[in-house]
Formats: sequence, structure tokens, C-alpha cells
Amino acid sequence: MKAKMFNTKRKIAAAGLTAAIILGTGGVAAAYFTSTGSGNGSATVGTASPWSVSVDAATGGPLLPGSGTETMGYSISHIGGGVQKLNSATASINAATLPAGCDAAWFTADAGTPTANSDGSYSGTVTVTMSNVDADQGACQGGNVGVVLDAA
Repeated sequence: MKAKMFNTKRKIAAAGLTAAIILGTGGVAAAYFTSTGSGNGSATVGTASPWSVSVDAATGGPLLPGSGTETMGYSISHIGGGVQKLNSATASINAATLPAGCDAAWFTADAGTPTANSDGSYSGTVTVTMSNVDADQGACQGGNVGVVLDAA
């Protein structure tokens, strides 16, 4: 009977060992695949937007041949998003506003160097003068001298 019992114990032990191996390896054994991949996307870059330029009414003067100065304050603002650098502000005389016989070359307009403000805008002053030339400048009397301010 002892041999039979030993044989049964051995069978129980073998069955337990087999069950432990099956359960133990069943929990750790896993299969999986690895791979790589990529995707593409794009971002859109905006474009520069125009500057908003405003010029105040002239003060000072009157302009006379070789004498007098008129000044006009100005403001230049970037109306788009992002940062845009102002490279220059240039003032010129608008010849179309002068009376007949009054020559735009007799006047100068200087925008100076604009000052950058903390809000991203710029400000400055246009100075307008009239030259004294060896010619009759009487056609300019009482006329308006238009000024164009260009921002770039």
C-alpha cells in the first residue's frame, strides 16, 4: 500500500508542478510587435500687413522763403498680428496740392527718426521748411503744402 500511496503522491506533485508551470508562465509570457511611424503636418506663415499712418495738423509757421518751420506729429501703427519692424519713415512734398507755379522743390519735408513706443507703434515729427531761391515764389502765397509720409 505504501507503494501505491507513494505513486499517488508523486502524481499529485507532478500535476501540481505542471499546473504551477502553466499558470506561472501563462502570466508572464506575452507576445507583441513593435514598429515605427511618422506623420507630416504644416503650419502657415502669415504675410506682412500695411502700416497705419496718421499725421497731425501742422503747427508753427508760417512758411516763408528761407524762414519759418511747420511741424506735424505722426503715428505709425502695425495693424496686423505678430511683430513687424519699421525700417523707415520718409516724408515728401505732395506737388499735386501746391498752387500753379509753386514748385515742390522749394520745400523740404523731413520725418526724422521715429521713436518706438512700448505698444509696438512709432511716433515722430515731420518738419517742413521753404527754401529761399533766386526766383519769384509768389505763386506759393496762401497755398497749402501737402505732405506724404511713407512707412516701410
